Amino acid sequence: MRCAALAGLGIVFLPTYFVGDDLRDGALVPLLTGVSRDSTKLYAAYPESWHLSPKVRAMIDGLLDEFSPEPDRGRDLPLSFE
Repeated sequence: MRCAALAGLGIVFLPTYFVGDDLRDGALVPLLTGVSRDSTKLYAAYPESWHLSPKVRAMIDGLLDEFSPEPDRGRDLPLSFE
């Protein structure tokens, strides 16, 4: 989808971590910035246990860090959501 947008074939809705560099260098421009978007939810399913394995805990912590409600990535992008 990113390649199609870069080729001028249409509008895409992609996360900033896929198109951030393209937005920064002007290869892509933000459109429909006034349109409200629902937040995407990510769920981690794991067995109920008193003691999570360190691997599962690390994975969940990593997901929380990467997909937190206020991610740091993309803050410097030329986007306007007013």
